[in-house]
Amino acid sequence: MQQQIHSVYDIGSIVRAARKDSKVRIDDLAAVVGLSKQFVNDLELGKDGVQMGKVLQVLGELGLYLYVDAPKSTFEQLEHSQTLIARTKTRRLIRETKQSKSRP
Repeated sequence: MQQQIHSVYDIGSIVRAARKDSKVRIDDLAAVVGLSKQFVNDLELGKDGVQMGKVLQVLGELGLYLYVDAPKSTFEQLEHSQTLIARTKTRRLIRETKQSKSRP
């Protein structure tokens, strides 16, 4: 079943329901994912500012998946956007590596 997401609260509610349905304690989930109990608690409470990467880790551990419903034209641009982002990340990594080597 799919649920439309409008806020962190919506995701948190689903995370809590899935965790409870799996009969997993919050501290056990946090330990398995490698995050703090406080983070998982903040997520379940819908606290703004939770880190997306960590949210995705929790979702994955619970067998939950996040989808984006976008117009076809958006996905037609996706490969181009991913290529540009990858190039930018590579350039930044090279620049940071050079800077760290030049420091005493």
